[in-house]
Amino acid sequence: MKKLILTATTYISLLTTAFAAPFPSFFPVKFLTVVGNLISLVPAIMILTFMGLFFWGGYTWMTAQDSEDKVTKAKSILLSAIVGIILVLLARPILELLQAFFGISETLI
Repeated sequence: MKKLILTATTYISLLTTAFAAPFPSFFPVKFLTVVGNLISLVPAIMILTFMGLFFWGGYTWMTAQDSEDKVTKAKSILLSAIVGIILVLLARPILELLQAFFGISETLI
């Protein structure tokens, strides 16, 4: 049964790619609007979180007073904040790339 489902989905995906059929929209427009509004709030919240983590990590490092454990903790906080902001900044281009790849015409953002 699994092979049949896998074969059918592969065949359908190849047909969709071969004939360049547009990706169907399964959700109503109102749902996509709500999701788009929620997605547009995420970067602002994440930037505020980044700033808070960045200041917390800096403060922890400045007050470490030669304690290796606190310095290691501060470096970990700063690294996590930097990785997080990079992911937030790359989220929109990745989403647009996926929309273009799958041929989705509705924009969420």
